[in-house]
Amino acid sequence: MRKLKLGIAGFHEQSNSYISLIKDGMIEGVEVGAVYDPDPYKRKQVKSLYPEIPFYTDYVEMLESGEVEAVVSYLPQYNNQINQY
Repeated sequence: MRKLKLGIAGFHEQSNSYISLIKDGMIEGVEVGAVYDPDPYKRKQVKSLYPEIPFYTDYVEMLESGEVEAVVSYLPQYNNQINQY
């Protein structure tokens, strides 16, 4: 069965837990295709935990990369940058 390639928008404790659930096979039919966060310092965190997952600071670049088919947003409501696409 083909897995849905999911993008994660926003990296912090909650989204990290969700990624771990996916990686541990607790959520069937899904794989993490990429992570987006506007904070470039999050790249080091993501790469140290998940070196195989691409990281983007530009959400349009992530969406156009072909790495993701759907996105789960963990961005705060006040961050309207993702809504400009």
